[in-house]
Amino acid sequence: MKKKQLLLTLTILFSISLLLSSQSNNFKFGSYIQSILSTKENHKILHNKYDNNLQKLHLNSNAEFTALCDSSLLYLYETNSDSSSIIKKTYTYTSFNALQIEKRHLIRDSTTNSSWYEDKIVKNYYDNDQKLVKQTVTWWVVSLQDYELIYENFYFYDSLHRQIKYEEYIYESGDLNRRVIYGYDNYGNKNFIESWEINTQTQKCERDHQWHYHFTEFGEIDTTIYLQWNTGSQTWSKNFRNIAYFDNFQNDTLNVYERWYYSEQVWKSTSKIEKDYENGKILYEKNYTKHADSTVWIPERKDQFFYNNEDLLQKAIIQYWNLQLFIWENTGRWDVLYDNYHFYNEIIQYSWNDTTQWNLSWKYLYDFDSIGNQLMIGNSNWDKGNQEWEKRNKEYFYYTVLFSEIEEKKYKRKVNIYPNPFTTSTTIEYHLNQPSEIIIHIYNHLGELVDLIQQKQSQGKQQVVWNAEGLPAGIYYFRLQAGEKVATGKIVLMK
Repeated sequence: MKKKQLLLTLTILFSISLLLSSQSNNFKFGSYIQSILSTKENHKILHNKYDNNLQKLHLNSNAEFTALCDSSLLYLYETNSDSSSIIKKTYTYTSFNALQIEKRHLIRDSTTNSSWYEDKIVKNYYDNDQKLVKQTVTWWVVSLQDYELIYENFYFYDSLHRQIKYEEYIYESGDLNRRVIYGYDNYGNKNFIESWEINTQTQKCERDHQWHYHFTEFGEIDTTIYLQWNTGSQTWSKNFRNIAYFDNFQNDTLNVYERWYYSEQVWKSTSKIEKDYENGKILYEKNYTKHADSTVWIPERKDQFFYNNEDLLQKAIIQYWNLQLFIWENTGRWDVLYDNYHFYNEIIQYSWNDTTQWNLSWKYLYDFDSIGNQLMIGNSNWDKGNQEWEKRNKEYFYYTVLFSEIEEKKYKRKVNIYPNPFTTSTTIEYHLNQPSEIIIHIYNHLGELVDLIQQKQSQGKQQVVWNAEGLPAGIYYFRLQAGEKVATGKIVLMK
């Protein structure tokens, strides 16, 4: 495994924010994690782990990681920080390893060993082409002591097996609750998304906004335009756009944010991000703002990244521009430590005390096996009074039997993802030994299917651009199937 596999900038801490919903994180990072995990079919579940400090036990529910041949159940136990209730989720999979049934169970009081009861069931239905076509969401109604079907969701595809529409209906009334429409360019890139949402005034599902994308010849998005639906005039109105510029190595070196001014019918830039690279590693990310009618860009923030002799990220420093003193001032710092396999296992966050020194703030812990499969993620905050780390959360990931390192290397060469992490879209690149129909399932961190891509492609180097607009930030997993060949990987979406 290449040591550069985990070329890491502090955007990886975005995944940590999933554990810190109550912790305000003022640092936003932009960079790239090269982290592709491959697995093999016909896995067996490993034994569960538990410790006394555990507040959240998470079984990785990526369909490929958890495809079972001996059992159909997976569990997720979760203790909320502000209550004693525990959540258990069980997952059942189809014969082709797609999520079929998710059941959520609750226990009111873990201290009294209360029994589990089911409170939510999500069922997925697939057609003969293994495409998700329907999903039902059922909730347990305490007053009725019975289940009640709440939502029915439907998925539609074109003749090329690409998803073109999603609709969510409220079962009891039959009213449309949400609709998403997708469009594609001549190269198969998803270049159009239209969302319908509930209008708070009319209480009806109506057009809300559109995203339009333009791609470079290398599959990178260089223009993003956001339109808002004007209910009064029944027309689409321009709102903002982002224009990206790339160097010869397809690194995005400049992103310019522009707003549309209706009175003048013109786009005006209001902010931009500049990035500097060296040998594929990001060194600086600088944010600027300006008044729409001004030509003077004002510095706002600078992220600087430092690497060790093995090209692994070692430190990042965040600074903000002082408008009174006209200097950069320290705000935050992150130090990254690695294990013997060159995977990051500890990240320490510092804050600047406005004088001369860095103060400990948070520590994030990770554990990986020898081939890069993440086993644990946790965090602690620094107790200034007691001068010690206070444990907060731990999250465990459980996998089925994994690749040997040789198999991992063999499969890893077949799939490349860039950029990763990404903000709007990312490219999944691979090689086909023969003409094939490829099927790509995209799952969120709970194993829920969020997108399905199907295309017929010719032999040779191929790629698919996945557009994640409208999805929340976090960790996603893909399962790429071409004939009998299967590859999987992890993708990080940041906002």
